[in-house]
Amino acid sequence: MTTQAGDGAVVDERRDPASSIAGHTRQTPWDLFQVVCFASEANWNYLVAPFVFTRADFVAAEVQPWHEDGQVWRSLRVTYPDGFLAHSRQQTYYFDNAALLRRLDYTVDILGSGPAVHYPSEYREFDGIMVPTRRRVYVRNPDGSPARESVSIAIDITDVAFS
Repeated sequence: MTTQAGDGAVVDERRDPASSIAGHTRQTPWDLFQVVCFASEANWNYLVAPFVFTRADFVAAEVQPWHEDGQVWRSLRVTYPDGFLAHSRQQTYYFDNAALLRRLDYTVDILGSGPAVHYPSEYREFDGIMVPTRRRVYVRNPDGSPARESVSIAIDITDVAFS
């Protein structure tokens, strides 16, 4: 990853910004490279799932349904292949009756395996594909509930174009 001045001169460079995050906690200050690296990996994963699950090197299995707020969601436990950049190797996706993703559970391995619960919502259709335009991530309590007193990550998408 490289930062360049307007004239193309290299201002700063980091060959492996992801490895520089290892051992961080939620309280550790991050530099620009670390923020960009983490945000890029996270957003890319959020946008390509569940489409990439059809690859032969992904393993997916339906597990017990999840009950939350009077709803029942189908659960899909996905094991990511080695070498695929993701928060963790195993993640659980929860889908409603319309097959829309409603929840995602994972650990953030680079942050000491901190448990997270992620809620995609406010779906809009772009080029025939339903896309959640709001995402909120919270720390996941031991019972699976979100610690809603503090949002860890907030993402709002205003426009999407597929090409």
